[in-house]
Amino acid sequence: MQARCPHCQAVFTAEKTGVQPCPTCGQALDVPPLPAALTPAVSRFDDGTDSTGVDTPWERRQVLGWPKALWQTWLQSVQSPQRFFSTLKPHGHTSDAFLYAWIVWTGGALLAAILTRVIPNNSAEQLLALRDKFPQLPAAGQELINTLVNLKSNDKYTVGLILLAVIGPAFQLIITAGLLHVSCLIFGTAKNGFDATFRAVCYSSAPLALSFIGALPMVGLLGALVSLWRFGLLIQALSALQRTTFGRALAVFLIPSAALCCCCGVVAAGAISAVVAGVGHH
Repeated sequence: MQARCPHCQAVFTAEKTGVQPCPTCGQALDVPPLPAALTPAVSRFDDGTDSTGVDTPWERRQVLGWPKALWQTWLQSVQSPQRFFSTLKPHGHTSDAFLYAWIVWTGGALLAAILTRVIPNNSAEQLLALRDKFPQLPAAGQELINTLVNLKSNDKYTVGLILLAVIGPAFQLIITAGLLHVSCLIFGTAKNGFDATFRAVCYSSAPLALSFIGALPMVGLLGALVSLWRFGLLIQALSALQRTTFGRALAVFLIPSAALCCCCGVVAAGAISAVVAGVGHH
C-alpha cells in the first residue's frame, strides 16, 4: 500500500502496517491498515510484477527542497541500489530524471575541468619526451604535440572544457539512452518503452559526480573504477525498470559497447598506421 510520511511528506510503498521507519528520512511513523473496501487495485505487468512505484526524493524536491532531494536521491541509489531501482517508477517524469542526471554529471565534469587547469601534472613533460624520442616525426606530428603541451595554459582550452562539461552530459545522456534502447528492442527487453530506459540511464548516474577523480594525479586510475561502478548501476537499473533478468540487461549493454570499441579500435589503428607510415617516409 502507498503511505505518506508525516515528517518529510515522502510517499512510499509500505509492505506492512504498523509502526515502521520512513525509508526516506528514517523517522518512525504508523501505517494504519486499509479497510478491505478501500484497498486499491494493484496494476501488474505481464509477468505479474507490480507496476506501481514511488517517486524519487528528487521528484519530490518541491517538498523536500532541492539540495536535500538531490542528496537523498544520490545516496539511495549508491547505498541501496537494488531497493532504489526496484521501487522506481518505469514511467515517471523523464524531465525530472534528465535534470537530476545533468546536475550530477555536470558537477563532476566542471570540477574535473577546474582541476585539470589548476593541478600540476607531468603530462606536458611526457609529451615533450615523446617528441624528443622520435625526432623523425613529421612536422604535423610535432606540431600536434606542441599544441597539446600548450593547451593547459591556454584560457580558450579551459573555457572549452567548461562548456563541454555543461553541454556534453546532456547529449551523452540522450545518445546513451537511444543506443541502449535500440539494443533493448533487439533483445526483446523493451516492454516498458523508452521512458524506462531513459530513466535507468539517468538515475544510475550517481558515480558520475566523482568523475573528477580522473583529473587527480596519482589516483587518476580510480576514474576507471568510477566508470565500472556506473556501468554496474546502469545494468541493475535497466534490469529493474525493463523487468528483465540481469544477464539480458548485461547483454544489452555489453554487445553494443563491444561493437563501439571495435569501431574505435579500427579508427585508432588506422591513425597509428598513418603516423608510422609518415615516420617511415622520413
